[in-house]
Order: sequence, then structure tokens, then C-alpha cells
Amino acid sequence: MSKFNINVETNTEEALRENQRFLSTLISNLPGYVYRVEKDENSQWIIVFVSDGIYELTGYPASDFLKDGKMPFGWLVHPEDKALDKDIVIAAIKNKKPYQITYRINTSKGKTKWVWEQGRGVYSESGEMIATEGFITDITEKKLVEEEILKRNEELAILNHIGQTFSKLVMIDEIIDLIFEMIGKLIDNKNLYIGLYNEDKDTISFPVYTVDGIQTSQNERTFGKGLTEFVIKTCQPLLIEEDIENAFRKMHIEQRGKKSKSLISVPIMTGEKVFGVITLQDYNNEHVYTYSQMELLMTIASQTAIALENTYLFTKLEKELDEKKQTEIKIKASLREKELLLQEVHHRVKNNLQIMSSLLRLQSSHIKNEEAQKIFLESENRIKAMAIVHNKLYNAKNYENIDFKDYIKTLTNNLFLSYGVNTNLIYLDIRVENIEVNIDTAIPCGLIINELVSNSLKYAFPDKRSGRITISLKREENQLALIVKDDGVGFEKEKEVISSNTLGMKLVQLLTGQLDGKLEMRNCDGAEFRINFKELSYKKRTI
Repeated sequence: MSKFNINVETNTEEALRENQRFLSTLISNLPGYVYRVEKDENSQWIIVFVSDGIYELTGYPASDFLKDGKMPFGWLVHPEDKALDKDIVIAAIKNKKPYQITYRINTSKGKTKWVWEQGRGVYSESGEMIATEGFITDITEKKLVEEEILKRNEELAILNHIGQTFSKLVMIDEIIDLIFEMIGKLIDNKNLYIGLYNEDKDTISFPVYTVDGIQTSQNERTFGKGLTEFVIKTCQPLLIEEDIENAFRKMHIEQRGKKSKSLISVPIMTGEKVFGVITLQDYNNEHVYTYSQMELLMTIASQTAIALENTYLFTKLEKELDEKKQTEIKIKASLREKELLLQEVHHRVKNNLQIMSSLLRLQSSHIKNEEAQKIFLESENRIKAMAIVHNKLYNAKNYENIDFKDYIKTLTNNLFLSYGVNTNLIYLDIRVENIEVNIDTAIPCGLIINELVSNSLKYAFPDKRSGRITISLKREENQLALIVKDDGVGFEKEKEVISSNTLGMKLVQLLTGQLDGKLEMRNCDGAEFRINFKELSYKKRTI
């Protein structure tokens, strides 16, 4: 062998050793391990190479997995992940493609880790698979972060659902049921109770109280020194992870019910108002609950407080509305009774006035003196003027105001009939706006019209003279203006009319004074009487 050949071989061996060293260094620095699996002489797949990184990942040395160790890696795979991973690998090898799988393993210390594996088959020139090679690395931290993100997203989704649902609920039972269901999804509700505080009665009730998943009945109790009362008084959340008995003793909390090993208890409150308490307990283990769970429960409790506050306000408003409705019903019933009484009063007054009118008419039929008969007729018409008012009020079912235009028509038609007026000779012109006046104004005003129209019918048109009587009533600013006039013979002197001792004129002056009005007279193409007055305030009557 020549010296040149020896040098070449030596350089080749050194380069190979350097490559192996570099490859070994690279593999040892990987965050995981590499492996190679081959078939043995019995066509069994065995691990022929595994890097030292397997020890850091599993707690087992590489020698445990090699041919003499006789420990297959599949023993470490979590039972729930084996079937799925196997199907993925078989499908990839069948198609001669690389595979990537994620699964859990159990370490030598019983700890569960998440790993990510990438591998592929190694094939001979004939296409037969002769080995598999791959790399496995620890992704536990990444997986836990992903799970935490998923968990937080789920919590946010549930909290959002709680908030949206609470806005639609108005019944306390519905709110409590939702809380129970949502806490079960977020944490656990097998050992949960909700205590509601009644500040007015100073008592606590328990709409929900579960022990080992079974709903138990708890009687309402007076506010005392238990855990629920302590949280309500302090308005602070409480997380006890161990030695609850000693913790209760230090906080002067009385033990009630079954003793627990760990617990979370948070107040249901908004602002300074406490509505109750939500408590989670574990009766078997310590250190079950975390601060993050307590914060989550506080968020739920805060939303619950707002929902309960809205419910209480809604219930209070509903009660007030119901009481108001009942009061309105009573008032309406009372008003109806008074309306019936007032209706009966108007009916009886009208009947009594009609009886008086009938008596006067009956009496006048036995009187031979013509002047006396006129006096009886005038008195009868005055009584009818008042009776018409009560009749209008009775029939209109409005016991305060009267349609004055309709009233004047009825009143004057009665006068025309009473005096036997020929309507072909004397025309009645009524110019009254659509005005309603109360009874205190209608009666004196009606009597005035009765006297003035009667006066025109008796004196304005002698010797069957034709003519017109005009009655108008209209509003002028804040007053009413009543005008009664005729185009008859008129009167000689205004002063003589005012100073007249006739009963009719005295009544007009008296009634004008009753209306607090002003009477004016003119003698211009007939007699004209004008009265300006304000509508009298209605005097409430006690029935």
C-alpha cells in the first residue's frame, strides 16, 4: 500500500469520526430524542437506536428501550391516545409519507407529558420498508398554554352567556338555576350552595344546597355566626385550602353541616349591597381550589348580584303597579258609586221639579183670574227651566257640564209651546257657540233666558205682529257674552225697565249678580239685553 493511499484512508476515517462527533453533539442538544426502529431476524420491530435525550423526557435511560432492554416505547403512551396515533402512522407509511402525531406519555415518576413526534419510513430499493426513523420532543408547556387559552375562551364565552341570559330573566328561580348550571361547566357544582340574605327579615335561605351531587333541603335560618354570615358581614371572598377547622376557630366562624377540607366562598354583591353568598366545598381533599377559580366565581357572583337587583326592582315595581291598579279599581268603583248617586240626585230633582210644575199647571186650571193664571204659567216655566238642566245632565251622563246650545233649544221650544207661539209669525234665531258650562252657571243663565224670552213673547209683538227673537252666547277673551234681543216694539225708557218692580226683571238682575256679571240694555229696533259674565267655578259637593 502506498503512502498516498494510507493518507487518504486516514483522512477519510478522521472526517467520518468528525461527522459522527458533530452528529452526536447535534442530537444530544436537541430538545428531545431521535430514534430508529428496524425489523429483527424474527420480523419483529425493535428500537436499534435512541438518543440520550429520552432520559430527560421519560425518566428512563436509553438502554431500557434498546434490544436487550426489551421495553417498547408504546408502553409509555397514554391509553386514550394509542389507537388514533397508530391509525395516523399506518396511513402515512402506506402512502410513503412522513407522519406527525401529538400524544401523551406517562413518565417514570407517573407524570403526564405531551409530546410531538415526526417520523417516516425507510425503504429498500425494492420499495420494502426496512425501518422507521423519527424525532420526539416535549410540548407539554405549549400544550398547557393552548389548553389554558381554550379554557379562558370557554370561561369568557360562558360569562358572556350568563350576562346576556341574565338580562332576559326576571324570576329569581331562573337566575339561581342558571348560576348552578354555569358553575358546573366552569368549575364544579357537586358540592355547592347559594345562600340569599333577606335584610328586612335578617334571615338566610338556601335555594341550592348540593352535597356530593345531591340536592338537599336547608331550612331558612336567622342570621348567625356561620361561614355565610361571615362572608356577608366582611363583604370579602374567602379561600381556605387546608385545616378549615383551625381557620374557622381563628375567624370565630361556627361550623355548620358537613365538615369540608377546602372551600371557596364569595359574596353576591354590587356596590355595598350584599344579596347573598356562593360557596364551593370539597369534603375529601385539601388544596382543591385556586385563586383563579375564586376570581372566576367572584365574576359570576357580581353578575348574579346585578341580575338579582334588577329582579328585586322589577318585583317591587310590579307590586307597586299592582297596588296602583287595585287602587285605581277601587277609585273607579267609588267614582261609579258617586256617579250613580249623582245620577239619582239629578233624576229625583228633575222629577220633583216636574211634579211642582204639574201641580202649578193643575192649580192654574182652577183659577179664573187671567193675571193669576199668567203668574202660575211664568212660575211653571221657571221650574221647567231648572228641570231641563237636571234632565240634560241625567241623560248626558256628564254630571258637571251641559251642552248649552242644546239646552237653549229645549228651553226656548218649551217656552214657545207654553205661550202657544205661532212659529210662522215669530222666528227664533239661536246663535250659540259649542260651549259647555257647569250646573252652577247653567241654571241662573237658563233662568235669565227664560225671563227675557218670556218677556219678548208677551210684550214685543202685540196684535199678532211678526218678528224675530235672537239668542247668542259666545266667548269674548276670558268671559262669556249672552245677548237676548228682539225686533219688536222695544221699551220706552231704560231706567224705567231697570227700576221696574216686575218679578221677571228683579230675577234677571238678581241672577246676573249671582253670575257676577254686568247687565246692559239697549232700545234699538227692539229690546236688547247683554250680560257679560265669567263661568262660575264648580263647587265640589260631598255626597
